[in-house]
Amino acid sequence: MNNTQLIVFIVLSGISLIAMIYLLIETADVADIPLVPFFLTLCLFGVMGAMMTLIEVELPYLLVIASVVSIGLFFIVYYAFKSLITKPDDLTKFEGKKAIVEIPIDHNSTGRVKVINAAYAEEFPAKANLKISKNSEVIIEHFLGTIAFVIPIPSGTDRETTNLTYCKKCNATVDRGTHEYCPYCGEKI
Repeated sequence: MNNTQLIVFIVLSGISLIAMIYLLIETADVADIPLVPFFLTLCLFGVMGAMMTLIEVELPYLLVIASVVSIGLFFIVYYAFKSLITKPDDLTKFEGKKAIVEIPIDHNSTGRVKVINAAYAEEFPAKANLKISKNSEVIIEHFLGTIAFVIPIPSGTDRETTNLTYCKKCNATVDRGTHEYCPYCGEKI
């Protein structure tokens, strides 16, 4: 048994484990999440290397086996983390809500809106069939992927003249003239 080889693999796995725990607990930043599979892979490589050193597997076989298993695990963990991070929230809860245009929207380009009625500020890329200027109020009509399709609320008008009302149950903005029931929760308007 090669003690130097064993110590190298144990130190490698220990340092990788500490780095991974630091990334998960201390920083908890979404930008650092792709590094977690890397350090997990490095840690597994060190553990497998140490175990195979203890059972006296020859170094070339040890490196090949540990590398193949570690790289396979890297891709599995990387895509699992990626799907968790990029999994879209249930965007239908924002349909019918009022929003303010943060970046102007044109029928040829994508703008940005911020939802007003959310417990916290939520911004989305947005499109519309006509030009909408910054700071205009809009209603989110529906989503296509993560892009909100919005309709403008005419400024200087109240709900009576625009025929808009709020649903008491889900607080969505609904057109009274075309809907007897809220299209989002089914509550009678």
